[in-house]
Amino acid sequence: MSEVSPGSARGLQSERTELAWVRTALACGALAAVATRLTGNHVPFGIAVLLGGLVALPGVVAGAVRIRALRGAAVPAAVSPAGIALLSTSVALAAALALPLVAT
Repeated sequence: MSEVSPGSARGLQSERTELAWVRTALACGALAAVATRLTGNHVPFGIAVLLGGLVALPGVVAGAVRIRALRGAAVPAAVSPAGIALLSTSVALAAALALPLVAT
């Protein structure tokens, strides 16, 4: 087996981090859209997609900012508090929308 040099391992960590941030934001948006569609009120598809997009937007912005920071540095820098806040906003919005809709 070939060994991975330390420099390339760091590059792979950055790529995995980028993908995780984007995946988290998109999962939050999908959760919001699915929860909206599962309501007994039969929300139209367009409204469900719009809500899902609005929930995912802060996380996608956080992912884009994080990707730019990771690609601009040889060594990954710590996450900014603003990035964490944006990604957390997507998660909180998804929970705030999905939990009451699914619980009823």
